[in-house]
Amino acid sequence: MTTNVDQVAEYLAYMGRFGRGMPPAWDGAGISQPVNGPGCERIGRMLPGRGLYLDTDLKRLGITKSLPYVYERSFFLKLQEMIHKQCLSVLHSEVGAITTYDAIVNARGSGQTNDWSFIKNTLTSVANQWFALFRAAGMPAAGVFLNTTAPTEVATDRAAVGALSLGLSNPSGSNRKYLLTLGFTSTSTINMGLLVDIHVQGGAFRLTVTTAETVASPVAVVRQYAPSSLGAGNLIAFVATTATSATGHTLTVTYVNQAGGTSAPVFTAPATAVAADGIYPVATAPFIPLASGDFGVRSVSQTQSNTALGAGVLALILYYPLMFIPGISSNVYVERDSTLQIDALTELANSSQVIGCLSMLVNTNTTSTGAFNGFMRSCEG
Repeated sequence: MTTNVDQVAEYLAYMGRFGRGMPPAWDGAGISQPVNGPGCERIGRMLPGRGLYLDTDLKRLGITKSLPYVYERSFFLKLQEMIHKQCLSVLHSEVGAITTYDAIVNARGSGQTNDWSFIKNTLTSVANQWFALFRAAGMPAAGVFLNTTAPTEVATDRAAVGALSLGLSNPSGSNRKYLLTLGFTSTSTINMGLLVDIHVQGGAFRLTVTTAETVASPVAVVRQYAPSSLGAGNLIAFVATTATSATGHTLTVTYVNQAGGTSAPVFTAPATAVAADGIYPVATAPFIPLASGDFGVRSVSQTQSNTALGAGVLALILYYPLMFIPGISSNVYVERDSTLQIDALTELANSSQVIGCLSMLVNTNTTSTGAFNGFMRSCEG
């Protein structure tokens, strides 16, 4: 099989831009997420605010020129002395009580195992845009956004309707829970899949008015993925529950950042319609930019559009990204295996000991998300 080097370079460059555009949680709290290829091979780590760290060098992939915001292994290791503490975070940020393959085998052999499959029916989509599978029917059942006006919010965990983690139990006692593998297939090609933990969801935030859409009692996150800061690494996204008009406008989003301060950045939404279940606004990444210096969110309290659109209602999802899996061809099952990449173990429950509301965001290649089937393996110890 011949590899298209140009296509690989294009994909890596996209991932580099993606990571660069994320809030700077790498610098702020040493947070990173695993990135794996469609054949389960390890690619590297996403460094939010910096870009993509490769577990190899570009020349080994046949790429002869540097790519913006893509850091090669050799170059990265040269900086190891200067950023030793953070370097260890790149390699081991999600490892906890289980740190060896033998520990995984022992945990599963002693009954500390928990596997679960899920099905999400197809949604109508737009090629090369991001969509949320939360409201897709299937098993578990379709999720329901708290779609009230004035907007209200609700905290979510594995017990929430629509959570892909419905069949995963919370860890017992002092144990920790780990996602070992995530596999999925779709009848449509998926450019990229992103597994997320939705902390808070709700609405309705209307784009059809210019007055502030204010949450009377904003819901704060309780699960913590960075020991140093509650909310670090969390992202804000909005899902269109009613398709938006193709009208350019600005939106001010007021939130509490990872340090407990209030921010209200203004960002510009292009004159592009967002379909139902699409991530607002249409952009290269499924989140809105945070204020300069912020690298996390604890709660969201208000939105305000400067223009009244003809149509458009949004639901909030305040989430933490857990895992990136790119390049899934239609009708091909792939499985990202943490047990072969022990440093990429993903802990599902930490300080709260409660597994979150896991969900999938997908960047689609065509006009359908496809019938989406997935399977998870986990253990605790």
